Formats: sequence, C-alpha cells, structure tokens
Amino acid sequence: MFNNEESASLNLKDLYDKLLEYKVIFIVCLIVCTIFSFVYYKCLVTPRYSSSSVIYVNCMNPEQTTGDGISEYEIQSSRALTTTYMEILCGRTFLNSVSADIGYKYDWRQLASMISISQVNETELLKVNVSALTQEDAYIICKSIVDNAPSKMLAVFKRGTIEVVDEVNMPMLPSTVGMKRIILVGFVMGMLLGVLIAFVLEVFDTKIRTSEELAHRYDITVLGEIFN
Repeated sequence: MFNNEESASLNLKDLYDKLLEYKVIFIVCLIVCTIFSFVYYKCLVTPRYSSSSVIYVNCMNPEQTTGDGISEYEIQSSRALTTTYMEILCGRTFLNSVSADIGYKYDWRQLASMISISQVNETELLKVNVSALTQEDAYIICKSIVDNAPSKMLAVFKRGTIEVVDEVNMPMLPSTVGMKRIILVGFVMGMLLGVLIAFVLEVFDTKIRTSEELAHRYDITVLGEIFN
C-alpha cells in the first residue's frame, strides 16, 4: 500500500484501517518516547529560577517638568532613551559593580548571560529579569541591579529619575519548562515515529493478502479463490 498506483484512491478510512494494523508499533513508540522524555527531564534539565522587577525611567528631573505635568516631548524622549538605558545596564562596567555588590560570586560575563532587560510595550518602563540556578541568587542579583541602576543612570545622564514600579520578587517555583510539557512533546514524537515506521513498512511490503488487492493492483478480474 501507500504506492503511487493506489494513492489516488486511498481514502481516510483505508488509511485509518492500515494504521490500526500497526497499533502495537504505535503503542511501543509512545511508551518509549514518553519514558525517554521523562528520563531526559529528570537527568538533564536543570531547574532555573527567575526574579524580575519593573522600573520607570524619566529623562527629566521633577523640577524640570512642565507645570501641567509630563509633556509629550518628555515622554517620547524617555522612551527613545530606553535602548541606551538597557545597554548601560547590560554593560561590563555596571555588571562589574553588581558583581562587587553580591560579593563577586559571579563575574560580569556570567551575569550578562543571566540577565535580560527589555522595554515594556514601547513605554518608559523597563523590565529586569534574572535567571539563576537558585532562588537566592536570582533575587539578590535582580535586587542589586535595581538598587544600583539609579546611581549609574545619574552618573551618565546627570539628570532624570528612576523609580521602581514592581518590587523584586523572590521566585518560589522554577521557571524552566515543566515536566508536563516535555512529556507531551515526547508523546507527540512517539506518535510521529509510529506513523513513520508504519509508512516505511507499508512502502516495502509487496505481499498481496486479499483478492481485492490483487484485482486493484493489476487491474484484473478474479474468478474465484481457493482457501487452505
């Protein structure tokens, strides 16, 4: 089956019936891939914890704002500078100060690989996220970044303010991809593997088992059958 001569007339029911013939292969593939994904999660996936905070950046000092509050120009200026703020907070000089603040447990290169800073929906808000192997490390690194950011910004720009919108959180659960998702991936891979094996076996199977297959394959009329 599954050859060029029959592909035009093969319908979903025929395909379903053929796949049922290989149900044992499907079950074995599902079990093996599911067990493999579980072992992979337990032995190779290292749990990581994420701590985050959101800070508000303003390029103007409070006394420099207009009497009607923050102007549109000031808002746009602050948003335009967020990329610069992000580069500064991810730079070697700033990360060296963070490394010193946490007792040099990690150097600036290690910290750079653990930190991500992003703009929140094109606003003046910056989200700081730290991923580490322990809850404590994620928290103290994120806290150090948030605590040291204002002085670093003022040293560079000589003006502006930075305020914490969301305080640094202590992560309680690992943020790594969960076991359920990995096992689901293994289940799907097992299903696909079963289909592939069934397809290959069918392609190389040249046996004719019924008179209908004989008549269909060679376009002949079967006059009768002799059963053993």
